[in-house]
Amino acid sequence: TLTCLGYCHDSKLSEYDKSLKAYRESLSLYIRHVGRFHRMVSNTLHNMGNIHAELKQWSEASSCYRQSLAILKRKEEQERSTWLQSKRNETGDISPESLDPHAFVSSMNEDIAFTLQCLGSSLAEVGEFDVSIACFQESIERMKKDDDNVNP
Repeated sequence: TLTCLGYCHDSKLSEYDKSLKAYRESLSLYIRHVGRFHRMVSNTLHNMGNIHAELKQWSEASSCYRQSLAILKRKEEQERSTWLQSKRNETGDISPESLDPHAFVSSMNEDIAFTLQCLGSSLAEVGEFDVSIACFQESIERMKKDDDNVNP
């Protein structure tokens, strides 16, 4: 697949131009066949961000990470909505324990935390320190949330 080809050129051969070309083609195919907001689109954008970061193209890296993050957060919100629907009782009310902010942890949480770290690093490189710090802080909060659910 094109994604695997991109990975090989990136990780194994350090052929970043070839890697970006393969990822761009892959991205185009994913968007056409599975839609703009699919997890594979997010993964491909994240991989492209990694290459731009490796090349010290911080603005391009930030753009890719932001797009990837937006998709992941959209997926997280869909999961949260589905989860809340499952917590409704016979009368259609949401149970009080479901309103606890620590009751729901998205399967996207770890990927979001990691993408926030990458975005924060890229933004720091272009001097956007306030936004960078906010990314790192959100990433830390998400990692704590994951840890709280693993080790209550």
